[in-house]
Amino acid sequence: MDAAIWISVVAASVTVASLPFTVRAANSARLSVREARRQTELQERVHRDSAQPYVWADLQGDDAQGQVLRLIVANEGPSLATDVRVSFEPSLQSSGDSSELDEVQDRLRSGLSSLAPGRRLQWKVDMAHRLFDQGLPRVYTVSITGEGPFGSMEPLT
Repeated sequence: MDAAIWISVVAASVTVASLPFTVRAANSARLSVREARRQTELQERVHRDSAQPYVWADLQGDDAQGQVLRLIVANEGPSLATDVRVSFEPSLQSSGDSSELDEVQDRLRSGLSSLAPGRRLQWKVDMAHRLFDQGLPRVYTVSITGEGPFGSMEPLT
């Protein structure tokens, strides 16, 4: 056998011997690319979520009038919320004339056209002691939907 054949045999042997290492390196590269894509998607989602409005609603006692119970709807996020819809299950009830409270709930169900960042809307619901005396519901489920700069807000219940 001449030298050219020996060199070819050795080169072929080295190529065959390195094949498992090449396959392993290709698999590692594929996994790295997949994880890099996942990380990029996660970072994009975190960015979108951090820029979305954060709208909440609650029944709270008034700081100045301890017995007054207020409905508060607020946007604590960094951006404008649009088409904000708030609904209560069961509907909020008052011990007296509830026509004003019904109007507020109808307006919230049909949607607020916008709610600016840091904006806080408040309405008087009733006197707290009257709600307890009348046996009105004490637990409500609140559902909030709306739009932000990156599309629909995550529904909040």
